[in-house]
Amino acid sequence: MAGEAPIVSSTTSLGARLSSHSTDGSPDWQDMNIALERLWFTKVHGKRTKSGL
Repeated sequence: MAGEAPIVSSTTSLGARLSSHSTDGSPDWQDMNIALERLWFTKVHGKRTKSGL
């Protein structure tokens, strides 16, 4: 499914950012929540799934 690629790359970069934050023991949870909300918003409104599905 071509439509899944942007979502996978977004979550991968998100995981990388969380890994870099975890070194000092305080991950940026607010930043993670904002990123997840953007992913959910685009998924619900069909901007990314329109081409794949």
